[in-house]
Amino acid sequence: MDRDPTVDRYMTADPCAIDEGLTLADAADRMQANHIHHLLVLRDTALLGVVTATDLSIALAVSGSEGATPVRSAVRPALVCPPHTRLVDVAARLEHDHEECAVIVDGDSQAVGIFTRTDALRALREQLLGHEVAPEATSTHMLVESGERRAVLPSVRVRRLLGGASPSPNDGKLF
Repeated sequence: MDRDPTVDRYMTADPCAIDEGLTLADAADRMQANHIHHLLVLRDTALLGVVTATDLSIALAVSGSEGATPVRSAVRPALVCPPHTRLVDVAARLEHDHEECAVIVDGDSQAVGIFTRTDALRALREQLLGHEVAPEATSTHMLVESGERRAVLPSVRVRRLLGGASPSPNDGKLF
C-alpha cells in the first residue's frame, strides 16, 4: 500500500461536463441520469468552474424559471490541482476551503479528472484497511462504458466535449 498516494490514483477520470450556455434543467438532467453530484462547466474547451447538486438546487429554487436559466449562473470557481498532487495536500485544501471536489488538470490546463468526497472516502477505506478496495458507488456514465448498464440520457464527458459534438438531453443542440 502506497504510504503517500497521489490524487490521480483515486480521481474519477474524464468527468461529466456541461457547456455554460445550457440550462439548469440540463444540468439537473445530466446529474440525475449519471448519478453524480458535480459537473464541470466549460466555455468551449476552457474550464469555467464546477456546479454541484447543492448549487443547482439553490439556483433552481431562486431562479423561478423552471430551469431555463443558463447553468453559468450557478457556477463556482473550481479548486484545481495537477494529477500527481499528494492526496493529503488535496484533502487538506478541500477541508480548509469547505469544498466538495477538486478538478484535476494536466499540463495543458485540460481537465482530466475530478476528486470528490466519494473518492476521498474510498481512499480513506483503502488506507484504513491497508489494501485496495473497489468503489462502493459508481456513476452511471462509468457503468455505460463497462457495459453493465445504460444511462437514460447521454452523458457528456470532457473528452467528448473536446473531441466531438454530443447532444444536450433537453434541447438537442450540438455543442
